[in-house]
Amino acid sequence: MIFPNEFISAVFCPPTGPWDGVPDRLSDLVFLTLKEIGVNRIFAYGMDNRPETIERTFRQCERFQIGYLPCVSASGEYSRILPGDNGEKPFSELTAEEKDALDGRFVQQIRQYASYPAFAGITFCDECGYLSFPGISHAKQVFDRHFPGYEFHANFFSYSINDEIFWGGMAFHGHPGALDTMDLPFSLTGEMEIKFDNRFRYYDRLVEGLLSKAPFEVISQDKYPFEEFWPTVPTSVHTALFELNAYFKLKSMKYASRFYNFMQIGQWFKAGRKMTFGEMALQVNVTAAYGAAGFGWFPGVFPLDWRNEEAMEDGKNGGAAFIDINGNPTQYVPWVKALNDFMKPFACDLLESELLGVAAYGTYNNGFEWEIVKKLPDSECIYHGQLPDMLRYSEPGVTAWCSNQIMVATFVKEGKKRYYVVNLSSVYDNTLKLTLPATGYSVQEMDRTYLTGSTVETTLKPGCALFAKEN
Repeated sequence: MIFPNEFISAVFCPPTGPWDGVPDRLSDLVFLTLKEIGVNRIFAYGMDNRPETIERTFRQCERFQIGYLPCVSASGEYSRILPGDNGEKPFSELTAEEKDALDGRFVQQIRQYASYPAFAGITFCDECGYLSFPGISHAKQVFDRHFPGYEFHANFFSYSINDEIFWGGMAFHGHPGALDTMDLPFSLTGEMEIKFDNRFRYYDRLVEGLLSKAPFEVISQDKYPFEEFWPTVPTSVHTALFELNAYFKLKSMKYASRFYNFMQIGQWFKAGRKMTFGEMALQVNVTAAYGAAGFGWFPGVFPLDWRNEEAMEDGKNGGAAFIDINGNPTQYVPWVKALNDFMKPFACDLLESELLGVAAYGTYNNGFEWEIVKKLPDSECIYHGQLPDMLRYSEPGVTAWCSNQIMVATFVKEGKKRYYVVNLSSVYDNTLKLTLPATGYSVQEMDRTYLTGSTVETTLKPGCALFAKEN
């Protein structure tokens, strides 16, 4: 299954079969729910790797026209940087003959799935560190030779990391001191020291460390902007929502890739803060306005490995994911359906357009006083109205009056402009009067479509957006 020109909409944490008291979540209801909100890919990453679950998932995906991207065990051999529990060698220590044998196993494991109509590629790895990149890039080249046209997903972590995560991802978890014994290719000191001021120095070294080694048609990262980082600021938005969208858009332009970022679905850990529709809309619309090819959703189906965690009690019973632990749709389903319905009429057009850049207008108000909040630890990570310098662009002839801050992204296709306008407040309505350069536009909002001249006057709900296309 190779997809037409539509937004990527991929769930991470897939539906599962019956498991230790958890009911079957491979039901028609689950797949129909995912289909109705625009999901077109399911990543297989999760606990339930039983053959019968994989088989049933392929069959359900075929019925509902959703692509399935399975995992294969050989992937872990490419990304291994420490000896395995049974003495398996790290990829870096394999001989040429052993690498050839691994390549053969990798291809054979994928071939067993490639004949299914719903096969869309593979979920290769998630949040691996720098030291694993030679093996991952080798695997990508093998994959491309044997499965051209299919997708290979290797998700990055965000810039909120430490030295161990930079080098090893999760590989060093449970192996204290392992990093100290390794011969590292460079030092994370000076301008490369992992601290916020250096974030795009060490992070660029990380991301380039993989993207420069093999062609990656799809790239992604996950940073969830509404976690309870600052309990006293329950309406905070992490600035990474803007920075990492801008950064990955630039990388996608450099490498002719498509990028998507993972969207936060609720709060999975116990938190006083509960997700709002304005927050769901904001992360989706900011991501689309930066020219993303779509969205990953986490967690798509509440994961089995969290089922017995006391801190996840609220999350598993509807506080997180599209599908809860019992296989029931959650409150986030109608929210994302409404956002998908809003984008559907212009999604193809937007994906075929070139992003020129984004600009902000108006004064940001999201329910807190910056002069007070800026005294908090790590307050530099709280968005307070300053867009990143990356991809800043002010379209000549655009003027705006607005009651809160908006972001205007300018796109062009065949000489005609498109404007994606986002209310950056996740809390307050935003009344605006926007003047655009041309004389006529078709406008799509959440609840209406209309024609207008050079002026758009409307009120956008929290986090919501409009799309204006030059006629």
